[in-house]
Amino acid sequence: MRKKHHILMSDQGEPMGSKWNFDHDNRKPWKGEPKTLNDHRHVHDHSEIWNEIIESKVKSFGHDHAHEFSWPLNRKEALKQLTYFIKHVLIHFGDYQDAMHKDETRMFHSLISFALNT
Repeated sequence: MRKKHHILMSDQGEPMGSKWNFDHDNRKPWKGEPKTLNDHRHVHDHSEIWNEIIESKVKSFGHDHAHEFSWPLNRKEALKQLTYFIKHVLIHFGDYQDAMHKDETRMFHSLISFALNT
């Protein structure tokens, strides 16, 4: 895609910065530091809607988390979440974007993909 659309490419057809990617820079193992922040997202309760879905016998998958739906529902909530990420979390994202830990579900991610994709 980069070659086809000439994105981040030099006039000679080489990647800018002379590297195709910088994945090696974001693969640091996370060992508990820096501390991850508490989840600050607004929680919505959609139990009533979920009960209607169940009563209507609409097939669903996964687990019901209707009482604690923590994804942004509008632009204002999404921008608030993005702003929080930029101010408090982004500084650590690059180093640990590929890190995983059994005790952490989100690490240093923005959690805005739901808002971008819906």
